[in-house]
Amino acid sequence: MLQVARAVAALQKYDAQKPRGTEAKLFEDEPSTVLLQLALKLIPPARRNAAKISLPHLLHTSESTVCLFTKVDKKEALKLLEAKGVKGITKVISISKLRKKYKSFEAKRQLASMFDVYLTDVRIYHLLPGLLGKKFYDRKKFPIAIHLNKDDLQSEIQASVTAVRAYIGRGSCISLP
Repeated sequence: MLQVARAVAALQKYDAQKPRGTEAKLFEDEPSTVLLQLALKLIPPARRNAAKISLPHLLHTSESTVCLFTKVDKKEALKLLEAKGVKGITKVISISKLRKKYKSFEAKRQLASMFDVYLTDVRIYHLLPGLLGKKFYDRKKFPIAIHLNKDDLQSEIQASVTAVRAYIGRGSCISLP
């Protein structure tokens, strides 16, 4: 752990000493991006779900657009979200609507580009790869599974939206944005 702290301190020192204006940025106040790559001694077993890692500086803010895939229809899901005091969900799409309306490749591609974060009911998580298609997952827009029957649903959604997901594959390296 001491080595990690030293490495982070050295990286911050390097970033502070680096002359500004040398790299091309779209906006003036745009923060610098750091990608973390972990090299493991042993290859971990592959996981279907991503590991959630919370960070002090958020990648997604309250202005981020969030889509929720549910098993029940939209009206029931909105009643449930309202009853539990959930805010921040931009759109709710039921599994039946997803099967009917987003059947074509073009519709799936547009859906993948419409929202920043995708949440799904844990009961239908296993159905989504076939319904959303390969291009959806190629863009790294993996839906995050949440339990809609939790008492404190707002904190569950907030934790899922603000966390970084580590997808553990079949190798000994893991990259985090």
